[in-house]
Amino acid sequence: MINSQDGVIRNFQNLADLEFAASLIKQEGWHSETLLELQSFVEYDPRGCFLYEYGGDPIGICIATAYQQAGFIGQLIVAKRFRGQGNGRALMKTTIQYLQQKQLRAIFLDGVQKAIPMYEELGFQSISRSLRFFGQIPAEESSDVQPMSEKDLQEVINLDRHTFGDDRSFFLRKRWQNYPDLALVRKQDFQIAGYLFGRVGIGGWVSAGPWVDLNEKSSN
Repeated sequence: MINSQDGVIRNFQNLADLEFAASLIKQEGWHSETLLELQSFVEYDPRGCFLYEYGGDPIGICIATAYQQAGFIGQLIVAKRFRGQGNGRALMKTTIQYLQQKQLRAIFLDGVQKAIPMYEELGFQSISRSLRFFGQIPAEESSDVQPMSEKDLQEVINLDRHTFGDDRSFFLRKRWQNYPDLALVRKQDFQIAGYLFGRVGIGGWVSAGPWVDLNEKSSN
């Protein structure tokens, strides 16, 4: 627990904290992040899930994910009426400090345009643009693409360590367990040459990713 100004930054403690986080995400229109996804973060590392309380009421969240080599910061949201008061910065500093204690080689994050100045002031540098695409795309069948089996999953995890450069096997297993119908592999000469995981978000939106094709040398 960390005191910041007149507020307290602590870890998620119960279902009410998760539901508050989910409500903030819904207000922001982030269709891909659901209560089920938030539960996965807490299961992976409850000490990396931060909630900001002000006057006893929750006002913001931020989640740190530490892989073996690098860390990632996400879900930084402050309730609208508490923005512009340094609360997001306080959450970020707490999250950064937590990841720095793990002596990772780097910390990454995705940021909206408005937040870039704050991230740069905290020491982050822009490395690429992260675009989001949406639409209704008709499905096409392919003889090379098939559902991911449990046996395939372990091979995918091994490949992902190479393509992603770190171990995110916990989240890949969770994605396969939670959405088995949206986990696919592409095989070439009886070997996995690509894989894709999907998840169902708020309002039935389906998000694709991680998505890797070894021939195209692309990954997400």
